Amino acid sequence: MSDRSPLENAKPAILGQLRTEDAYAQRRCVRCGVSYAIEAFFDSVEYFARPTNYAEGCVTHCLGCWLGVGGPESTEELGHALRDLGSRLCLATHLVVMPLVRVHSESPIDLGKIIFYPFGADLSGLAIDDPAPMSSSLSEVQSAASGVDLKAILQHPTVAFAARFDWDAVLNSSHRAHMSFLRRLSRYVDEQCLDFVRYRYCRLDRADFLPGRAGQLSSNPMMAGLVLYNAARQTGRVFGGSAFTHLIVRGLGLDIEASYHSAPLQNGEVGYIARRALSLYKAALEAEDDSVKYMQVVALMDFLAEPAKYVGSADIAKAIIRYSAETSEDYLRLKERFAQLYGKQVEGRYVGIRTRIVHLGENLESIIPDESDRTTLFREISQYVGKVIDHMIDHSALDWDAYLEVRRKLGPFGLS
Repeated sequence: MSDRSPLENAKPAILGQLRTEDAYAQRRCVRCGVSYAIEAFFDSVEYFARPTNYAEGCVTHCLGCWLGVGGPESTEELGHALRDLGSRLCLATHLVVMPLVRVHSESPIDLGKIIFYPFGADLSGLAIDDPAPMSSSLSEVQSAASGVDLKAILQHPTVAFAARFDWDAVLNSSHRAHMSFLRRLSRYVDEQCLDFVRYRYCRLDRADFLPGRAGQLSSNPMMAGLVLYNAARQTGRVFGGSAFTHLIVRGLGLDIEASYHSAPLQNGEVGYIARRALSLYKAALEAEDDSVKYMQVVALMDFLAEPAKYVGSADIAKAIIRYSAETSEDYLRLKERFAQLYGKQVEGRYVGIRTRIVHLGENLESIIPDESDRTTLFREISQYVGKVIDHMIDHSALDWDAYLEVRRKLGPFGLS
């Protein structure tokens, strides 16, 4: 008879990942609510490996529910973060909850990989530790000094999602590394849904509807925070600190509806280019100065025209105009317009807006003093940019060379 423990006899899928105390700990199935311990299923250890792969679900599901033969599934609506995201958590994938300001909804919304809770995620029953001010860990003391705790985070709307990372490595790192990790998770929220939300619902000429960054707190604008929960160990931690340089305060933010769905971006080369374009568009939306905003949009058009190398303004115009011109007359008109937007000389005097800002040191307010005219300009440019981004989203499964072939066919006229 073997004197090895059930955990040691388990398949390699969980060896070295699941601690003995976690294997024997009582936990509740997120699907049917039954109480179970992982070690109770070691007699059926073959289920831990592929194709059943119970190792990926054992920390949140009883074996019956993982196999689809368990008790009745809960019919409760979205609300409790662990129940809603339990099927995505495993030994190396953990629950993340972050506050999200300036976004409003009447009910929780499933945004694909991310769930938005307008009144804070329900984390009841989860053991989550606030940072201790008297801890022996300097990073924990620094988090405690921020004043950010679980109560403060859950007073805000929140987003929750599953993230794969090394739990011990993150918890044992410095406070500076924690803030860097927080920003990285915030960028993930941007990439998965918020950049597309900003693109679809916000305008270059107004900041009133812009959502905040995931992690930011309206109750303490200087600070940010997040909650991490390890379903395998059934324990969580709160981090808090100064992670961002500014918080948008103009306007009331954005109302999103339950019918909203995330960007239908596929994973072709064009899909990754479109994601980067959405990020650049976000930077333009959040720019406080109109000159900076203009240059951000110009940089976006440069990128959309040719993501991999430098090309001149004439080639940039030619690429962008393809999406907007419907006739040869449109093409000639827009070609002249892009010369005005980028660089043009009239009787020895530079009149191109980009040239005047970059090379002559002027600002957009002096070039176009009337605010309503600047608003019209930004609306015009957003149309040029939007047609390119929408087209890229529609063709996001393609590689770049294949997409160029599609681009060359745009327009009912010859473009040289």
